[in-house]
Amino acid sequence: MRKKGLTLVELLISIVILGIIFSATASLFSVAIKNYQVSSTQAVLQRETNLAVDNITREIKQSIEIPENYVVGRSPTVLILALPSIDENENFIYDGSSLEKDYITYSLDGTNLHKTVSANLSSTRSQKNGTDKIVLSNISSLEFTYILNSPGMETTQVNLQMTVSKTVSNTTILIDIDNSAIKRNYE
Repeated sequence: MRKKGLTLVELLISIVILGIIFSATASLFSVAIKNYQVSSTQAVLQRETNLAVDNITREIKQSIEIPENYVVGRSPTVLILALPSIDENENFIYDGSSLEKDYITYSLDGTNLHKTVSANLSSTRSQKNGTDKIVLSNISSLEFTYILNSPGMETTQVNLQMTVSKTVSNTTILIDIDNSAIKRNYE
């Protein structure tokens, strides 16, 4: 009478088949995890980029002047905005004859976009005086283009072109943004 059981060859074949199945399953999970990481990072990067561009656009629309320079000179990677100073009652601040101004500067330093505030001491923005905040990272290209309302006149519009990139799981994610805004009272 012969005993029932597995021979060594049958056992080895079973182990090899199970190994192939586990390897294929692990590979599928690996691809799924990579795809999740890429899509998750892309969504976060898109949200952060949109938020930064929306804030810049809003401040351009609120500005009363887009000066050539203030502490630093403007360039394709520097944007200077003069916004009206506002007191705690949300009223404009006048020095007797003209509107007081708060200055906001956006500048690219490497791959980081910085925002610096220089405000009138009576302004609600004065609590942020001298602050240098990084509003967006991973910028691979940035260009501010200044549009004049007529030759020799003041800048009334700013076009913004930005590319943000990040590499995740050997995949480079690129976010391209083109936006335009016109300063206060010129629409």
